[in-house]
Amino acid sequence: MMRTDDLQLLSLRQVSGLLGICRTTIWSRLKNDPDFPKPLRNLAGQKKLYWRRSTIAAYLDRLEAEANANAEQGHAA
Repeated sequence: MMRTDDLQLLSLRQVSGLLGICRTTIWSRLKNDPDFPKPLRNLAGQKKLYWRRSTIAAYLDRLEAEANANAEQGHAA
């Protein structure tokens, strides 16, 4: 069964707001960061980019887990 998060699409502006980064930074990460979520393209013939909400949420979870792991390593040293 598909989750509703998988059906919700976010625009570039919405992703920018959720991640707290500017749209230019998103373009840079798309180009240079292989782990950055890839957008869906050409939906219904539109040229706009959209991301699944679930993909952005998973990316944020991964960033948080990495930050926590790095913090724990800092305390162990």
